This record gives sequence, C-alpha cells and structure tokens, in this order.
Amino acid sequence: MKKYDAIVVGAGISGLLTALVLSKSDGGKDVLVIEKENHIGGVCRSYNVDGYTVDTGPHIITRLKDGPLKKLMIKYLDTPPVFKPHGKYYVKINGSTKEFPWTVADWIQFNVLPLRDRISLIRALFSALGTSMVAPKKITKVSVYDHIKNYDLSDSTLNFVNTIAHFLTGASMHEVSVFRIFGWSDTKNMQKKVSSLVNFLFREGAGDQAYPMGGIKSIVDSIVRSFPEGRVDIKKSFEVKKILIEGDSIKGVSDGKNEYYSDTVIYSGFVSELPKMLGDDIPAEYANKLNNVTNILSLTVWLGLKKKYFKNVGSEILVGDSNGAGAWAIPITNYDQSLAPPGRQLVGFGFMIDDADIESVKKRAMEFICRHWPSIENDIEMVHYQVLVPEKSVNRINQVIPSHRTPVRGLYLVGTDTSKASMGITRASYSVVECLKTLKEDGKIQSDVPM
Repeated sequence: MKKYDAIVVGAGISGLLTALVLSKSDGGKDVLVIEKENHIGGVCRSYNVDGYTVDTGPHIITRLKDGPLKKLMIKYLDTPPVFKPHGKYYVKINGSTKEFPWTVADWIQFNVLPLRDRISLIRALFSALGTSMVAPKKITKVSVYDHIKNYDLSDSTLNFVNTIAHFLTGASMHEVSVFRIFGWSDTKNMQKKVSSLVNFLFREGAGDQAYPMGGIKSIVDSIVRSFPEGRVDIKKSFEVKKILIEGDSIKGVSDGKNEYYSDTVIYSGFVSELPKMLGDDIPAEYANKLNNVTNILSLTVWLGLKKKYFKNVGSEILVGDSNGAGAWAIPITNYDQSLAPPGRQLVGFGFMIDDADIESVKKRAMEFICRHWPSIENDIEMVHYQVLVPEKSVNRINQVIPSHRTPVRGLYLVGTDTSKASMGITRASYSVVECLKTLKEDGKIQSDVPM
C-alpha cells in the first residue's frame, strides 16, 4: 500500500483547504483525503432541489478584505470564486424593518427599541470593554445575560440581544460570554480590543462580506480545480474506524479492512469522535477533554417563491420572542439569479435547534416565517428542510477548544472545533492557518504560511 506524505481525514472545507496547501508546499506533497460520505464539501455544498440550487445552510463569507480565507485564496487558488458584496444587514422586529445599528450613532436612532434601553445597552457595552482592559479573564466567565440583567431592559430588547447573540456566536445570551460576543479570541490582544471599540464607535460593519456566485459550492470547486495534478487523491465512502499508532507516533488510518499509511495525519472530523478511533492510545484525560466538546444543530428552511419578497441586496435578522432565538434570512437569488428558475426567488432561513423533536421545530419555523410575511404561503412552490451542524463547537462559556497538536506524534486537528475565531467558513479558514503554523513548527512543512 502506498505511503502518503500526509493523510487528511474529512473532506469538508477545513480538510480540503489543508490538503490544497500541503499539495503545493515544499515542491508538492502527496496527500490522501478520506471522506466517509459519498460527496465532498461537508456543509460547504450546493445541490439542486426542484430546479433551485440550495446551499447547505445560509452562508455569507466574512472578513474577505484581509481575513484567513482571502489570504489562502490569494496564495493557493488558481482561479478564486467570484464574490458579490453582501450589502446591508436588516433587522425585522416589532413589525418594522430597520438597518442593523453598527455604530453608536446608528444605535441611538434605532427607534424600534425604547430609547432608555438603547442608552442602557451602550452603558453596558462600555462597562464590558472597561472590564476587559483591566480584568479580561474575569469577563470571559460572565454571560451576556448576567452582564445586562440589572439594567431593567424590556422584553423586546432582551429578545433582540438574544437573537444577536445567536447570530454572532451560535449560542444564547445565557451561554455566551460578553468577551466572546465582541469576536475576541484571547485575553491579551489589546490592539484587537481597541479596534473593536473604534469599529463600534465609527465604522459600519459588513463592508468586507460577500456571497460567492454559483453558490457556496463554488469555493469547493475552486479548491479542487487548484489541486496540482497527481498530488491529491480523494477517497469517498471510506469511514475511518481506527487511527493506527506505532509506539507514540502516527502510522495511518483504517476502516477495519483497508489501511492507508502516513507519518502525518490531519483529522478534520468532529474531535468529540476522535477518542473512539484512538482507544487506549491516548491519555484518558485528553479523551475526556475531547468528549466534552459540544456542537449545535441548525435548521435551514429553503423556500422557492413565485415572486420577490426580499427587495434589498443583503440579509435580514428576524428577532425572536420569548419562545425562540429568531432566524437569519438570506435571499441568495438577489446575488445570483441563476440559482432559481426565471422570475423566482430563493431564500434560506436559518434557525438554531433547541428541541429534539425536529418535526415540531420545522412547524414552528414555518409559523415564524409566516408571521413575518403573512402572504408568503400563497407564493411558495418549493420547501426544503436541512438539519445541519453549522459549527462543530459552540462558543459557550467554558467551551473546550483543543490544540491543533495532539498527544500522538504526527496527528493533528483542524476544523471549526479547533479555533476560537469567527464562525462558519471564516472560522474554518482560521483553523487551517493555525494548524499549518503548528505543522511548520514541528518541521512537517517548510513553506511559509499565510498569517
């Protein structure tokens, strides 16, 4: 059996990007990508439903100006995807639709919430920023709700804050820390904290966000087209059951029948599933740490509409009520009409799932949509539901984020459960850059890593 320079387990966006970089590093490494499904891309796919091209969940790519995905694309993609600017975010609340209030000036004029509440939340924000400067570790343990609960905010404002917490982090205001909701990933980066404050005071957000023409799969297609000829093998429908170890070093992987060998394995699956593949070959303490990594489920409702309900290029944050966290709506045909039949509109509505009864969640989601657009039922010609894991770890207080380096020599981790920064594809890209840095530190690659 051929021995590879590296084996990447999992053909999601993290695994594919890692394979791309390795295949173009040090003159070109021979890489095997192993995927248990019969398709690649993970939650970075697009596929056809009744003439509509739906993505796996609603996506907008963030930090495209100077973030990790942009740096990886510039250095490694032969033909990067074409992106259309996201446009504005809108907030639908209390029967009104307003532009998202990015700055203090916008927030003061955000009159769908009581003025007293808006002023109180500004006070709460600056209180959190002040604490982060002098006692950053303290505020990492304080939830958003615990920080604002004594400000006597109205139910409408609390629902707004809870929806935004879910939107920014994937967790509720009761679970996510004040520190994390600002997008900070560590307690020491003073420059990033000051930058966050400047942005809040003066700068409108979403200026470096975009949607890829052709659907989210266009990113995966660009990666695969950029693989050097003969350098990357992709094996689908192969579920790794055992990670092979010899002494204290990695040897390869096995599905119980077939084995593939390398002294470098990068695992991009769920880290919580890794202990069962390693058995007694890793310390119990490390296995318990990985077992405690928790993820979230989301429901996406795709609607194919006979007419255009969303006029603006941009997306809408639908504020929930006391019974739910709201939703995020993206009319992707406002970016690329080819994703739907002529004259039709395709919209994805993203909901977080907090109920084991998925059918009840679907019913409540449709009721929620119809409350916001009472006439929409008459114009629906396609409904498609997706239950997905959008983030492999949630940004909750005390969430475990394992290192990219494992106790097994030559075994590394990559993916959205190995990075604290951002969310979605951007978070996956951060994890790839961080993992590559670790590989270089260990002498696995010599080429420069985009930082």
